[in-house]
Amino acid sequence: MSSAGTAYYLYCLTPDEAPAAMGPELDGWSPAAPLRLGGLTAIVSQVPVEEFLGEAAAERLRDIAWVGPRAGRHDAVIQSVMCHSPVLPAPFATLFSSLARLEQWLGRHRDTIGDYFSWLGDKREWAVKGLLDRAAACAGLMAAQPSAAQAAALRGAGYLLEKQRAAAAKRELERLLRQLALEAAAGLQAQAAGFRERKAIPMAGDSETEVVLSWAFLLPDGAEERFCSRLAELDVSRRLPGLRFTLSGPWAPYSFAPALPADP
Repeated sequence: MSSAGTAYYLYCLTPDEAPAAMGPELDGWSPAAPLRLGGLTAIVSQVPVEEFLGEAAAERLRDIAWVGPRAGRHDAVIQSVMCHSPVLPAPFATLFSSLARLEQWLGRHRDTIGDYFSWLGDKREWAVKGLLDRAAACAGLMAAQPSAAQAAALRGAGYLLEKQRAAAAKRELERLLRQLALEAAAGLQAQAAGFRERKAIPMAGDSETEVVLSWAFLLPDGAEERFCSRLAELDVSRRLPGLRFTLSGPWAPYSFAPALPADP
């Protein structure tokens, strides 16, 4: 199966006999397929090495127009395997020069991979994000304070008091955000088998909504409804106007996958 100028691209691992994985077709890439290696199934494609190595490849990997379709295929293949089996997702662009190198890598990490699948079981990752309209939140907090017009006794004092109210609202906003985040994390973790904090990535094309928190939870099969109910009970928008939580999933458990260093 190996040929000059190609490498094995790893999508994910599964302990089961996975069916042939499907994903969007890409020129020069072979179809994603399962390979049974030492009690594990690796989902792989053969890909041109030059797409990922060299100076030109470094530029391509910074080009969203090039990366987007390939990252989309990466996720689509993993999602198709997830429909049948637990998965250990590989990071985007995980390459091996030969099947022998892939087998050596699996052998070196076999115990870690086995422990991961024993712990994972039927659990899957769900994402919770905290989205904040900062302007609306500050306006709501200012509305709860005495107005500058009521408090101003001297001419010109209204402007100064308005500035003081705005500064106080910003301080209160940060305090409430910290408090609500701690309370929410504690309440949701009680319903989950695992929890990870993730980097809050800004939302593309939305200048008004700020991602103020990003969490990953590992939920056993059947626990989603109870988790959703607990999330709804938090009702953070009542305590802080402009703040809301969103839930999405299930996703491949990237946030809980062990680090498995590859060969250089």
